[in-house]
Amino acid sequence: MPLHIQDPADPGLPTLHEQLLAAAYGAIRGAAVFSYATRDGVKLLLQDDAIAPLLQSGNFELIVGVDDVTDTRALNALEEVRRRFPALRLSAFVHELPDATFHPKFSWFGRRGSGTLIVGSGNLTGRGLRRNWEAFTTTSLDRDQLRQLRLHWEGWRESHSDMLLPLDDPRVLERARRNAARVRRPRAAEEEPQPPAGPLHEVPALIAEIPRGQARWNQANFDRATFTGFFGAQPGQLHRIVLQHVNPDGTLGELENRPAVSVASHNYRFELAPGRGLPYPDGGRPIGVFVRIAPRTFTYRLSMPGDPDYQCFSGLLDAQWNGPATRLRRVTTDTSSLIESCPDSPIWAALLNPED
Repeated sequence: MPLHIQDPADPGLPTLHEQLLAAAYGAIRGAAVFSYATRDGVKLLLQDDAIAPLLQSGNFELIVGVDDVTDTRALNALEEVRRRFPALRLSAFVHELPDATFHPKFSWFGRRGSGTLIVGSGNLTGRGLRRNWEAFTTTSLDRDQLRQLRLHWEGWRESHSDMLLPLDDPRVLERARRNAARVRRPRAAEEEPQPPAGPLHEVPALIAEIPRGQARWNQANFDRATFTGFFGAQPGQLHRIVLQHVNPDGTLGELENRPAVSVASHNYRFELAPGRGLPYPDGGRPIGVFVRIAPRTFTYRLSMPGDPDYQCFSGLLDAQWNGPATRLRRVTTDTSSLIESCPDSPIWAALLNPED
């Protein structure tokens, strides 16, 4: 029963997200229970191709609690998944006990003759799956253990059937609306975001020119050392690079859950959504600025020639690159250098006020 500790400061450790996907890949049945869910968590886990065949099969069930956190955006994300996988069984756990919280977090996956049980602290949220310190165990099950687990699961589910409600039930929707109302205090207009200070100065960062490539240039290629050393992906393993772009106005784009792709040419690549459909610029290379916020999880800017922060990023590459002039410039640094060179970049607003 291996114990895993998800550690946002250690890129060598597994994430709950990747362990769940590995267990789901090739499984023929299973179930998962989480006390809370968010839109980002739903998208990370349930919109991944590794789990798609299981969701399509109709042999998977997901139960989420609505005592807290799970809001209307999470329910909408779940309904979006259901539209793609009509056979997926989804329900919300609703109870009326005044001094109790629905708080379990576990998943099980069955194959022919074996299975996996994952139990831990992480919820179906972006932070719980990848960015928080969490602990979880993975237990391999033989045929008899899997059978006993299924019997226990089915018995528990049957005994609580009156508490398992469809997502469009008025009681579920009301609790989701209540949870959505618990928002953070909005920043007053005069409270302009300031460059981060303190521990954020120690966060690893990469500044990289993006090559033109042979086809779609936004399929960004990296050398193996950067792919493994900075991004933390290992060829041949079920790793996911999770990215979230910072737009020019400081808002965050959608989560980008990318397989870490290696090809025979020994190029290692993943797609950058903001570059999709854009022509490669004639007057300078696009610059990607990646800040590692957790293992294989990054907030980033794709800065194009003409963007307000392009010149400061390019100037930082000029100052720190010491390789051949014919090579793409790529510098691994930390956020202290970025803050000093580009204090007005919109990336800082997103790092100061991250979403889920």
